Amino acid sequence: MKTIMAAIYMTLAVMVATVVSGQEAAKDAAVDAISIETCEELHEKAGPDEAETHEKAGPDEDYVLRVITAEGGSEQLVCNGVVQCLFNACQREGCSPEQVLRDYQYTGPADWISDEARNAWDAVFCSGYRFVDFEDALYFYAPAYCDSPWHESQRFVIEVGGVRFFGRWE
Repeated sequence: MKTIMAAIYMTLAVMVATVVSGQEAAKDAAVDAISIETCEELHEKAGPDEAETHEKAGPDEDYVLRVITAEGGSEQLVCNGVVQCLFNACQREGCSPEQVLRDYQYTGPADWISDEARNAWDAVFCSGYRFVDFEDALYFYAPAYCDSPWHESQRFVIEVGGVRFFGRWE
């Protein structure tokens, strides 16, 4: 029991240590450039006649979470990095998460959603936090599964869980 509690505290400490408050993230970038509300939040704000319209306008959270799971599995730090890359790309391109998944050629969705993917999504897209360990990372790949000279030609940011994260040279 002590081992499980220690692991939980360690995970929470790592998550807290790698997050900047939502207020600071809002100062760093125009968060309102993309839709960060879940469909449930949009429904709560909308009247009965508007709910259907808002659902179509909001992100397909289930699909996005399954892609995050496919990329990061149940590794919390990798999921944090994948979500931060997704968020950074949404801001850079001024488009939806689904569009970034297509344009940046993320993998196809998993058949399930990991808690780690949901935690990272909720922290960044719903609560406005920023995982600072991943700075302005936009791209990532896992060298154990492929070689990518293109990724390696970008600016290296960090490696976690065997996944390398990169930003653009600018």
